Amino acid sequence: MHLVNAKMTDAWRILGQLNYVDAIFNHISTAWVDGRGRIFVSMNPDGVLAVEMTPSDWITVPLDEIDKLNPEKLGVNADGYKLHRLIHKVRARPGSALHTHSENALAVGTTSAGLLPVSQTAIELIPETICVEYQGLFREAEIDPALMRLFETGGVSLLRNHGLLVVAPNIEEAVYLQHYMEVACRVQILALSLGGSPLTPPDHVVTQTATELRKDRAAAAEKLFKAFQRVLLNTRASR
Repeated sequence: MHLVNAKMTDAWRILGQLNYVDAIFNHISTAWVDGRGRIFVSMNPDGVLAVEMTPSDWITVPLDEIDKLNPEKLGVNADGYKLHRLIHKVRARPGSALHTHSENALAVGTTSAGLLPVSQTAIELIPETICVEYQGLFREAEIDPALMRLFETGGVSLLRNHGLLVVAPNIEEAVYLQHYMEVACRVQILALSLGGSPLTPPDHVVTQTATELRKDRAAAAEKLFKAFQRVLLNTRASR
């Protein structure tokens, strides 16, 4: 647990330093397996800024008891608890999920087109990105069926009029997807601000390129995470 919480602390602090986290109102969680094969879920507490998180701050609960627990008594965000509880129940395996209100992704999510293949960064992400209509607060609304499918497969959702949801096999890839979705959305906003219609590659090129880039994801995400640790957190993570 200590290693998971330490890595989660670094991840959340990195995303906070990159200004992707909306003060105290966003959330991240990781499901992990203990030495006896039991799955636990660790989630950030309510009311704590990303940049002030420490490894001892995480709220950890057994996945098989997660439905019985009250988020307010645990000290976690109620909307976030419902969302992350469902994600990890559907997946029932190790993995990470995060929800932010990062500005460029939020803005692109309000457009009818969603993410466009105007950059290679976007091209990598398009096949695993969905748009989900706004249905109100997570605590009150039924979870969209498309979002439930994303919980199982992993990927990215532009939550229209709300923000971004990332579901990934590990912490490093969750950070990677959050970072590059925000980069892709920022490029798209800049391209569209020039006026006219931006050039985009044919669909078959998008599909082929995304497939090739996806093969490099795990290694690239690990290297990026270590680089962020060295530069943003001033750690001595090895190269």
